[in-house]
Amino acid sequence: MGRLLPPGPKTCTSTVPLPAGETAVMLVAVGLAYQRQGRYQHFGPGQMIFFPAASLLMLYTMVRSMAVVLWKGGITWRGTFYPLSELRAQRNSRNA
Repeated sequence: MGRLLPPGPKTCTSTVPLPAGETAVMLVAVGLAYQRQGRYQHFGPGQMIFFPAASLLMLYTMVRSMAVVLWKGGITWRGTFYPLSELRAQRNSRNA
C-alpha cells in the first residue's frame, strides 16, 4: 500500500492531550479568526460553535470514503466500476 500523505513537513499528528489552558487559547484563536473573516465572508461569530462538529463530520466522510474504496477495490461512479489497479495504471502512464 502506498503512502497516504504526500512528502513534506510533518503535520499535527500528536496524540498527547493538550492542557485545558492551551485548548482554550486555541478555541479563542479560532473564534477571533472567525470573527475577523466574518466581516468579509458575511457570517457571524456564532457559527464558530458548529466548527468542531463540521470538522468531525468532514473527517468521518473522508475516512469512510477511503475505507469503502479500499474495501471494494475501486470506485463506482455513474454506474461504472473503476478498479484501483486501472486508476493507478492511468495515473502512472500520465506521469511517465
